[in-house]
Amino acid sequence: MRDLIKNTLENEFDEARFSGFVKNLFNEITINPQSLIVTGGFGQHITSFNFLGEFNDAGKKRLDVLTVELSGNTKVARARSMQRNIIAKYLKDNLCDAALVAFYSRENPDWRLSFVKMEYMLTDKGAKVEIGTPPRRYSFLVGKTEPSHTAGGQLLPILEEQKVNPLVAEIEDAFGIEKVTKEFFVKYKQLFTSLEQQLRTNPTFRNEAVRNNIDATNFAKKLLGQIVFLYFLQKKGWLGVSKGETWGKGDKHFLRHLFDKCLEKGENFFNDYLEFLFYDTLNNPRNDQADRNYSARFNCKIPFLNGGLFEPEYDWQNSFIYLNNNIFADILDVFDLYNFTVKEDEPLEKEVAVDPEMLGKVFENLLEENLRKGKGIYYTPREIVHYMCQESLTNYIATESNLNPEDIRILIHHLADDDRSLPAGIIKQSEAIDKTLAGIKVVDPACGSGAFCVGMLQEIIKARLLLNPSLSEYKIKKETIQNCIYGVDIDPGAIEIAKLRLWLSLVVDYDLEDIEPLPNLDYKIMQGNSLLEELVLGKKTIRLFDPAIVGVKSPKYLNLFEEDNRLSLFDNDETTKAIFEKYHKWQLRLFNAKTKEKKKEARENLEKIQTELIEQTIKSEISHLDSVDRNIGKYVNTGIGLTKKDADKKAEILNTQANIHEILNEIKHSGNRPFFLWHLYFGDVFLEKGGFDVVIANPPYVRADSGPEYLAFRKKLEESKTYNTLYEKWDLMVPFIERGLNIANQKGDLIYIVSNAICTSKYAFKLLDLIQEEYFTRSIDYFEEMEVFEAGVVPVVLNVSQTAGNGKTRTIVHRGSFENRVNVTEIASKEFKSLGRDAFRKEYNPVALKAQVVDLGDICYISYGLRPNSDERFWKGEFTAKDIIAESKDKIHCKPYVEGKDLGNYKISRIRYLEWNTSRIPKKLVRPTFPELYNRPKIMRGIMTGGIFDDTGIICNHSIVVFVMFVDLYGVNNKSIQTSIKKFNRIPRDQLERISEKFDLKYLLAILNSSFALRYLNNIRRHRLENYFYPNDFRKLPITDISSKEQKPLIDLVDKILAITKDDDYLKNNAKQANVREYEKQIDQLVYELYGLTEEEITIVEGKA
Repeated sequence: MRDLIKNTLENEFDEARFSGFVKNLFNEITINPQSLIVTGGFGQHITSFNFLGEFNDAGKKRLDVLTVELSGNTKVARARSMQRNIIAKYLKDNLCDAALVAFYSRENPDWRLSFVKMEYMLTDKGAKVEIGTPPRRYSFLVGKTEPSHTAGGQLLPILEEQKVNPLVAEIEDAFGIEKVTKEFFVKYKQLFTSLEQQLRTNPTFRNEAVRNNIDATNFAKKLLGQIVFLYFLQKKGWLGVSKGETWGKGDKHFLRHLFDKCLEKGENFFNDYLEFLFYDTLNNPRNDQADRNYSARFNCKIPFLNGGLFEPEYDWQNSFIYLNNNIFADILDVFDLYNFTVKEDEPLEKEVAVDPEMLGKVFENLLEENLRKGKGIYYTPREIVHYMCQESLTNYIATESNLNPEDIRILIHHLADDDRSLPAGIIKQSEAIDKTLAGIKVVDPACGSGAFCVGMLQEIIKARLLLNPSLSEYKIKKETIQNCIYGVDIDPGAIEIAKLRLWLSLVVDYDLEDIEPLPNLDYKIMQGNSLLEELVLGKKTIRLFDPAIVGVKSPKYLNLFEEDNRLSLFDNDETTKAIFEKYHKWQLRLFNAKTKEKKKEARENLEKIQTELIEQTIKSEISHLDSVDRNIGKYVNTGIGLTKKDADKKAEILNTQANIHEILNEIKHSGNRPFFLWHLYFGDVFLEKGGFDVVIANPPYVRADSGPEYLAFRKKLEESKTYNTLYEKWDLMVPFIERGLNIANQKGDLIYIVSNAICTSKYAFKLLDLIQEEYFTRSIDYFEEMEVFEAGVVPVVLNVSQTAGNGKTRTIVHRGSFENRVNVTEIASKEFKSLGRDAFRKEYNPVALKAQVVDLGDICYISYGLRPNSDERFWKGEFTAKDIIAESKDKIHCKPYVEGKDLGNYKISRIRYLEWNTSRIPKKLVRPTFPELYNRPKIMRGIMTGGIFDDTGIICNHSIVVFVMFVDLYGVNNKSIQTSIKKFNRIPRDQLERISEKFDLKYLLAILNSSFALRYLNNIRRHRLENYFYPNDFRKLPITDISSKEQKPLIDLVDKILAITKDDDYLKNNAKQANVREYEKQIDQLVYELYGLTEEEITIVEGKA
């Protein structure tokens, strides 16, 4: 079978070879070639369209095998949407589920093997109808110049299975990108680790590293990134082009052949080849030559790329770094196994190959597990990236125009086949929309490896090309990168990857005869700390740039600068705007600079202006400190000794001065900024628009307890006095959201994917209050029963706007997969605001409650059980739980005792016994609770297990939540009950007692153990784990307020269940368990009726939707 794969997939397309491959793949299929008629305006792109055979699997899914010969002017690797649309029309016309298609061209030695899938649904009569979602295509690029490692490896198991025909779903799985992604990650990380280790132990590198302040880790990342970039370039045919040949006709195995030549000559690959290739040939223009593209050293055409990727960090011509050839042999051996594609995957097009988007995932993979978690970095899946980009563009166009948002959605979400099928309103205003898109300003303040920067670029370009297909894709991409896309990240390695991906996005669409140098992105995608626009030194905060200079006069920002502890260079400075305009002009020059000299001049001028601004500010601060110091010194001059207070003040001044100089030196030496001057570096945006149109990000999620580094940083943020929403143990995503809101303009949107803790945690209260008071929530996306991030964090997508938009707030629930939207609801923005912060907590209420309800927290006092260990404050270590719990009852261990793991619905599986009424128990317990919590009739419910009824005085620990009706606690007055009522109830205690009198505890238990309650509680829970509930979650459970007579059917069913579960043999008796399950179903049905659930709502509750 391996020979079959090699002969078929590593050669030019041949129908006979392909037919033999198909027979082996499907086992039972008849090859019956038929010529098909090309319709739908595709004729100019297609030479022939053929049907080879039909395959039907055991699940009655139909797959047709097709071949498409593309005309000579259609490039296989580029015309992807056209190819998908041809097959989409075929699948629709023939009600076919999927197709296996070979796309080829006689002029190209490579061809594309694609799996295209259409989604259908069955009507009540069993007819197949199209759902309406666009088809998806998954492809292998194969052929004479492509390796078959990936395609062969994933198709081989199906080819080797000769007895059982495959399912169409198995064919789809074989075209999945996940396997190759994970395999490539592992191999890439091994290469990186090996390279980094060699750099750290290599004396020639270490000498240069010390001399030039080069970090081995970042050098290894950059070197691998440079080599990967060249793999993409050689895939384009841009390396090793013979003299006189056109670009694209180069050696697609250029690096391998160069390495083989190096070994033949016994030379060093890095010192004798790569340094010259990187830092001379690719980095310097050759304008003095007759053919400026020709490299005499390599005897071929190689482009001058510019951009910064190949700029040296050291004097490479006068240094000697000898890296072992073996490491490059390993790198090339791994990279040669894989197909490389310059085009990044899109939602409807997935190429099973290494694409630039993988570089972002690779970067994440290079971070050690603990470091990644510490930084709170979680890579956003590409379908969510595209969705967020599309939503933000839809909202932006709607805000800037009077167009129907649904019409805009057709444009932005690619629901139209071409410009002719766009809505009339879009076609009429196409020129204005294109201008609007060309003027958008987008920033990612935590851009990492550039997922959202690249995603926004792709979505803007696709929309503009759909509006005007005659536009040059390369030209508008370059314009968009220059004018629209901005990014910031604290990690310099991530910034390099982000820039690399943007450069590659330009390379993929390059269609000019002569290769243009890449733009310099140093002041578009920048390193810096997004959260600080000032230096914070203890209690002293030095403001480095005044937003008022660029027209930002938000009192939310400016009123924070108090005279004593906030200093500014810019007060009453008439020359500042001129300085700023000069700064911006140098930024534009750097973007387009092509020579080493011009880049150096632009950088030096930019750094000079920035440094002068900072130094002048710091000189002002030091002058102020010197003045205070001199005043203190007067005491010494008059012979009076310093008081302790003055001595401390003088020491503080000296320390502050030292810190200022240290920070300045660090910035100069390393180039890493511990701050980010938003209104200077991106001042053009604030001058033109007052801020960004879209702020989009997946900010870090870093808890308060994430280590000393973050504690110090948190302190800086708090002392900067920039943020109003930092509350209690705030997560780092809180200031990132506030920063995003502050840098958006007056019509701008913020769209972030953040941890769902933002909707429920106490630390987010101030942030949610701010959003509800001053902004508008456009939408919230929730995710259920799906792993968005591998790290287990459950996110939400939060879209907040400065304007009311269409006056509605939309909530969307995705369950199981991103595409599966189980519920989309809209409410008026005013109504959403009226709910306060609770509006975010109620992720999705599957039930529009039609009954009169009372919160369970207004019927029962709800509390955890006791903690069975000694109080650490007074009796530290005196005893633990195992010291006071026994398996059998005796005089000392006399109280029946259970834990959460001992409970199921209506059943206790184990009872042990707790020491009680001794000199230490309950007196010395860390949390003894109070006796009436246990000796009254009660419900006990595990925080992750079932609920039971008890009136026998069983005691439980803190893994169980106890429910006692307020009426049963009449006359019991203690601090626990008083505090709970004050904190959680809005009505007096006597009213709570009267309310609870109306309910029977077993009626409450029936609801609490019902499927409805489980679903409802999961939708409002605060904990990230499913089925894990806090007491406050239970307090919010709505209980239908019905008469005792109406409660009785449920009470009777509970009694029947309890009569069965009390039997000793219950857990071993299948018949009894079956009876209980039947009664529980009856309870569920009665509960559904009580709450007025529709059939649709019941399917949601039961997880069948």
